[in-house]
Amino acid sequence: MAAHDGGCLCGAIRYRVSGEPIASVACYCRDCQHAAGAGPNNMLLLKKDQLEILRGRPRAYWNFAESGHRVGRHYCETCGAPLFQETAAHRDMAMVKVGSLDDPSAFPPQTNVWTASAQPWMHVDASLPTFAQEPGSDAPREPQSSGG
Repeated sequence: MAAHDGGCLCGAIRYRVSGEPIASVACYCRDCQHAAGAGPNNMLLLKKDQLEILRGRPRAYWNFAESGHRVGRHYCETCGAPLFQETAAHRDMAMVKVGSLDDPSAFPPQTNVWTASAQPWMHVDASLPTFAQEPGSDAPREPQSSGG
């Protein structure tokens, strides 16, 4: 994969992603709904060494997620745009917010996670593998039709 650049809304933070991501995920958990201002939260899962900050320094907010993991959500302190997140349980991994990429169209979701927390009016793509919680905590299930 070629390098893909991204950044925040105001341009204070710029970054580059290189190499193949592990996955592109649509997360429907309540924390992601809050962080995204809706849902789902579309993220690229990759190794931290695939993410290079080119300019600026994101700020982080840490909390305990629905999964029980401690999660850090990184954002631009100036414009508030969400950029990345990480978990304390997997410090070598990063999740890049697809919407913060210069060309987010290159990374459609490959799987749905935490659909048990999806709002009834959210559309969950039935053609993708779907997990009621995080992968590994339950087996993929047939997606249920939801609004949208």
